[in-house]
Amino acid sequence: MENNSYLHNIPMRNADHEEDNDGRCVLLRPKHLTGVLARLLQPKLPKKYSRISLDDIGTTVWQLVDGELTVGQIADLAYEQLGDRVEPRYERVSQFVHSLHGNGLITLSGPSGTSVN
Repeated sequence: MENNSYLHNIPMRNADHEEDNDGRCVLLRPKHLTGVLARLLQPKLPKKYSRISLDDIGTTVWQLVDGELTVGQIADLAYEQLGDRVEPRYERVSQFVHSLHGNGLITLSGPSGTSVN
């Protein structure tokens, strides 16, 4: 991942979230089983989602993901809200967004609107 070009990508949420008692986001990642028994077991799962609790920085970034702002713009806004705790902001936010993308929690599009794999 080349950090400089990655900052121009636009993330869009691909998962729901809830807020915990502290106002932090908890991402709800659907559980999808694969294989022969998946069709039988999936409906019987007690919880249909994996819950991923975010810290205050992750919550701020998640809330800024709106399908319009680039990763770089999100990093700058997170810095405005949280200050030096986000530094090095471009690297940190890029890595977090990359992780969200890798786990299927967001989709990414390039500056021209093309999908990023």
